[in-house]
Amino acid sequence: MTNPLPRSDRWARTLTKPFLRAEAKAGRTPKETAAAVGCSENTVRDQLARHGLLDIDGAPQSLVRDYAKHGSITAVAGL
Repeated sequence: MTNPLPRSDRWARTLTKPFLRAEAKAGRTPKETAAAVGCSENTVRDQLARHGLLDIDGAPQSLVRDYAKHGSITAVAGL
């Protein structure tokens, strides 16, 4: 009898690096990919990060602008 994958690796067989790369190349968002396979958007993002495919370089311009305007992350988080 085989043991099931640990909860954190449950989607590892489905959300493989080649699959996620193809999804991104097709222009699908993590939310769209999650809906297609039946998991949460956070699970897709976790797997993207695990495979080095999550683009987190640079902050969104709205965050930069809000930080410059309000002066702290705490103030921005309260928006």
